[in-house]
Amino acid sequence: MDTQGIKANGLELFRLDTAIAPLYPAASEENFIRPGTLKEMAAKRLASPFFVVAYLFDRVLIGRCVDGMFRFYNGQNVIEKDIIRLRAFNPKQELLVWRTGRDLKARLRVDDLTGTRNEAVVAHQMIFGTHRRKVAGGYTEISEERGTRLILPFDNLELSPDRRIAIKTYNYIGYTPAENPKADGDHPIGQATYVDSRFVCFTIEGKSLE
Repeated sequence: MDTQGIKANGLELFRLDTAIAPLYPAASEENFIRPGTLKEMAAKRLASPFFVVAYLFDRVLIGRCVDGMFRFYNGQNVIEKDIIRLRAFNPKQELLVWRTGRDLKARLRVDDLTGTRNEAVVAHQMIFGTHRRKVAGGYTEISEERGTRLILPFDNLELSPDRRIAIKTYNYIGYTPAENPKADGDHPIGQATYVDSRFVCFTIEGKSLE
């Protein structure tokens, strides 16, 4: 892989130990969230405090989990039946939850856990919004002239068209088997592809926000 080309495009390639951890002791249940247990399970599995980004049918909520409790602006709440997708994350872990029919499935990725040595690409996903308005409880509403408004769990943000909030992401790379493996049994590496991605932290100008 051309690491120089990746860096030239504003991305960074690095290597880390990473693994998918089971959600529950029973392997047969590892991909499903037992109804009514999402918040409790997330609080037990992820080191607190951590951030929560919940994509619901009617809105997006961004908040934190502190002392085992999900906290969003103005006391809003996440109800499991309304979840389309949810990411709960800290710098080392992420619980990704997604809807499949009536059920919720999930995976828990943990970095620096003894597991597979992986390559990953670091990227920063910009969040829409350069105007800010301080709201109660240590939150800030961000917006543009037109479009969606988001409320973030941060205070005293300084934003401009050249200074935006972003979400730092790790994008994990896997390799497909080669189409023509050698006759002696050696299986050379095939095409590189992204196999997973996770949120790491919020940033401004590359510096993490807490």
